[in-house]
Amino acid sequence: MAQSGIWDRGERDMTDDWQPIASAPRDGTQILAHTGRNCVVVEYCVWADGTSFWEMGHRSDGKILTVGSRLLGWMPLPPLPKPVSEP
Repeated sequence: MAQSGIWDRGERDMTDDWQPIASAPRDGTQILAHTGRNCVVVEYCVWADGTSFWEMGHRSDGKILTVGSRLLGWMPLPPLPKPVSEP
C-alpha cells in the first residue's frame, strides 16, 4: 500500500532515497536536504579561510543564506519536468 501525503508520488516510496548527510557531495552540487522538519535545496561551500557551510542561496542584498539547522539527510534533486507542449 502506498503512503499518503508528500511522499506518495504514485511510483514508489521516496523515503528510501534519503542518504546520511555525511555522504552528500561536497563539490558545489545542489542537493535536496532535510532537517527532520523541512526540506531545503543547498550546496556545500568553503571560503578561502577554510570555513565551510551549507548555502541555500543569496538575498537581494548579496548576503548568503545558510542553513541554521543541522541537516540529517540528503538526496539528489529530481530531474526538471519536461516542457509541456501547448495545444
